[in-house]
Amino acid sequence: MKKYKVKDWLPYYIETYKKPYVSFSTWYSYCSVTRLYILPRFGEEYLHKLKALDLQQFLNDLYFKVPRQARNSYIIFKASIRKAIELGILNKNVFIGVIFKTKFSSTARALTNEEQQCIISYLKRTNSDLLPLIQCYITTGLRRSEALSIRKQDLVLKSQQLVVHGTKTANSYRIIPLNKQVFNYIKHNVSDIPYNFTTRYVNKKFKQVCDTLGIQGITIHSLRHTFATRCLEQGIPVKLVQKWLGHSKYSITAELYSHILSDYEIEKGLNLKFDI
Repeated sequence: MKKYKVKDWLPYYIETYKKPYVSFSTWYSYCSVTRLYILPRFGEEYLHKLKALDLQQFLNDLYFKVPRQARNSYIIFKASIRKAIELGILNKNVFIGVIFKTKFSSTARALTNEEQQCIISYLKRTNSDLLPLIQCYITTGLRRSEALSIRKQDLVLKSQQLVVHGTKTANSYRIIPLNKQVFNYIKHNVSDIPYNFTTRYVNKKFKQVCDTLGIQGITIHSLRHTFATRCLEQGIPVKLVQKWLGHSKYSITAELYSHILSDYEIEKGLNLKFDI
């Protein structure tokens, strides 16, 4: 049996078993965490000599520095080991003894109506290249990588909809409606990739906008929350919002936005009139 070092196996696994089946941004994130975090620590080690205690300490240390990168490192490293076992390269799964939480509670908040208008007005006034992308996020609820992966051929022309080729869950693949502005931007864009930005560029530029405007606690992911919030404020059923967001379960959407639903119910309740 051939013995692989981590530096040989992990990049091969990503290119062979992940790249053809995930979005570009997901593939890029796997490559990044491998190059920046996993290989500097484990690159020269053989797969069969990896120890659960070392992996646990590595993930613990990384989690306190960059939680999201620790999560991605855990996911891709563990998956590569599982595949090595399936192919007969390894006999045991060293990750069985490793504990890591892969789902984090979101602390991102939604924009208020005033903040939303403030950001859009600023992007228009400064002729920012981010304006069409931010409008897309706010009106579709797409995940960051989903919007950056849009292609012209994803449009459903007759119904003014978009096919979303998500990879996060089975429900990530979905068809969502587009408003006229976003639909026309994608349809008439000279590029087949309408929002041709890197995630790093988008994060950096959007943070600069928020800092300039003095808007705190907002990230690109907050725009997804903003979309859901605007939908629920207008009384759109939670089940439909769940479908558009691509959540795997109704309970996820209901729990994330329970405060909005409560406010809506209170408002409606106060306006009820009874003949007594």
